[in-house]
Amino acid sequence: MSHLGFWGFGVARLDADIGTILDYLQKNGLTNNVAVFFSSATVPQKEGGLDPTFFPSVTSTNDVRLPMLAWWPRHIPAGQVSGFHWTPADFLPTAARIGFTDYPTNVTGNSILPVLYGRPLASAAEAH
Repeated sequence: MSHLGFWGFGVARLDADIGTILDYLQKNGLTNNVAVFFSSATVPQKEGGLDPTFFPSVTSTNDVRLPMLAWWPRHIPAGQVSGFHWTPADFLPTAARIGFTDYPTNVTGNSILPVLYGRPLASAAEAH
């Protein structure tokens, strides 16, 4: 294992793998038609010196709040950082709006597309 330690090694590998995906998209001229989202599928735990208090508390699986990275050239401003509290349930409505399609009505999440564009999410009505 490298001098980075267990967590650093994982992050370095993850960074390289995401770089490979983005390089492929750019090399094949697919950057105008692809939005890339990256997030975790698990709730942060107090392990390896990590501080899970950085993340808001979790009361149910519908209230999981995790960091999310999004890349969509010419649509999402590069370097934008937001304190918006999204939930993984917001992914499907957001992806559906990107694809100009409807999503099931029993979904609990909201589209956060305005936030990705760098605008505030004005109302719940705008989210859907």
